[in-house]
Amino acid sequence: MTDALSAAVSAHRTSDRPATLLLEEDVSLAVAFREERGVSKSKLPAADLWAYAGEPMRLVVLSAERPGRELFRALSLAERIVSPGGALFLVGGDSQRVEATEAFLGVHPGWTRHPIGGAIELRKPAAKSAGPEAEPKPAPIPEPKGERVIALSVFGKGHYWQYLRAFVRAHAVLFPGYSLRVYHDDAIYQAAYGDALHGLEEMGFLKLVRMAKDGLSHGKCRSMLWRLAAAWDPEVEHVFSRDLDALPTWRERCAVEAFVSSGLDLHTIHDNPAHDGVMGGLCGARAEALRGLFPSFEAFVEAAGFSSAEWSEHGADQIFLNSKIAPKLKLFEHSVFVAFEDNGTTRRIRKPSPFSARFETGLPPVDDPRVPLDIREASNGLIPYMGVAGYPHEDAPAFYDERGPKAILDGIREAEEFQWTR
Repeated sequence: MTDALSAAVSAHRTSDRPATLLLEEDVSLAVAFREERGVSKSKLPAADLWAYAGEPMRLVVLSAERPGRELFRALSLAERIVSPGGALFLVGGDSQRVEATEAFLGVHPGWTRHPIGGAIELRKPAAKSAGPEAEPKPAPIPEPKGERVIALSVFGKGHYWQYLRAFVRAHAVLFPGYSLRVYHDDAIYQAAYGDALHGLEEMGFLKLVRMAKDGLSHGKCRSMLWRLAAAWDPEVEHVFSRDLDALPTWRERCAVEAFVSSGLDLHTIHDNPAHDGVMGGLCGARAEALRGLFPSFEAFVEAAGFSSAEWSEHGADQIFLNSKIAPKLKLFEHSVFVAFEDNGTTRRIRKPSPFSARFETGLPPVDDPRVPLDIREASNGLIPYMGVAGYPHEDAPAFYDERGPKAILDGIREAEEFQWTR
């Protein structure tokens, strides 16, 4: 720890504009920097840095002694405070740093990672000037030829209901022009958020589609495929299957727009080394392509040939998609995660799947004037990677309630007061 603190102080002294912010009250950091000039201490805890209104800092120093996901969240919130060409400096937390910095570099391209004297420095790219090396201009969003649907499956009496408040808000703010459909069983009528869902449908924020009395009766993974049922609605152009406990982000929106523009049939996203093949909760399809393979959603499901017991096995929906569906369609594969070799320095990217028609490792920029600029990048910092299972489900609604467009959020909050008459 002493070497790391010395490295942090040295980084401050050699900065061309000494302006360093120490995050939170860390005794060892405070002692190490007590004689230094140009150092200030944040009055905000790391979780509240989205409210920071001060000048950009050349160097932000924080302790990495916290769980990996909390550290990622702190880094992503601190990212906006660092001036172009500046750095984030991590002290301590050896075991947490790899996980957190892998996720951070995947979400914030252009940053680089440098081990220095027992610490880790994350350097922000310098601002680019206008000219050939400037950031590429966003491609125009193609005009829809039909409905574009984001779909969820909600069934049973599990704990996933708690994520709906966050998902509805993120979808409404980040995906204007995309419909949200919630495919469900009868458990919705007794669920804590059930009344709110009916209110949200009444006010046009989503569409509820009842699929069965009990979504678990024929195997949970069969019911997970409900998320693709919209493809057999002739008014639908594209459908995207998502997990309820995985928060939408602006990075996801960029990936989705790239797929829609491509004209290809099937889409999947890999944003973590554990992601592989077509992901059940990170896939999408051109509806006409699925309709061309099967005359109905029922025929699509039956093509798997699985029994109820087999549908109950974890991952059965993905086995079906990868073995029976993906080989027949043109796949657009986004593999955008960043990882390190054992020495902690070398990036690696997964190779294309055997049936990839297009393989991309980057996310092209998207510009949608309906989505506030200050929310786009900030939304990426709420989760460490796309498709992550679980996140602080109380922080995300607070983030959107505080920063989202007032008309949208007022409407959602009004709908959540709805009392459905059974």
